Amino acid sequence: MAPKLNVKEPLRRTQSDRREAAEGALLQAALSLIANRGVKGTTLAEVGEAAGYSRGIATHYFKTKDGLLQATAKYVHERYASLLAGKKAEPGLETIVQIVELSCTVRSVEAARAMYLMQKEALFDTSGLRDVFKKYNRAALQRIENEIRTGMANGEIRKRINPRAEAATLLALIRGVRAQGVLASEKVNLPKTKRELTEFARRNLAVET
Repeated sequence: MAPKLNVKEPLRRTQSDRREAAEGALLQAALSLIANRGVKGTTLAEVGEAAGYSRGIATHYFKTKDGLLQATAKYVHERYASLLAGKKAEPGLETIVQIVELSCTVRSVEAARAMYLMQKEALFDTSGLRDVFKKYNRAALQRIENEIRTGMANGEIRKRINPRAEAATLLALIRGVRAQGVLASEKVNLPKTKRELTEFARRNLAVET
């Protein structure tokens, strides 16, 4: 009699695992469709189909198109927050430089383009994205302002600056650089521009020696 092989049966995915996988696929499909068709040109049915599921699954998970768009924006912001949390830098100026570097690194042109198109949609009062982007904008501004205040407290950032105004200026510059990298990638050397922006942040904030 042949010996029995000690082969472990593959673990079955739980309902939670299957739901997480489906939501991830749907959100990735939504990003791709929004990037290529725009917000108005993307439907729930097409998202489900593009993700490899039924045309009704996106409605099942997200209920409405606004629900899908809000979840998509949250998905991208959470991925960025996870990247930032995984990088360790000294609080203050070094963390600000790290924020600039990460924010100006375009890992997915599709995702970045989709986010810009959703931000544009968020300008309209009728969009369910408005409150989502206002929330994340406040959080981004507050994060930079807090790091500026930390740098001022530890003596590496100049005292005679307005932390909120400097944070708003730096956030605007970051987003401008990202926009150029996504919308005019053939004309903009993004790595070089990113280096110049990080050096600008250092020169503009650091204590004069």
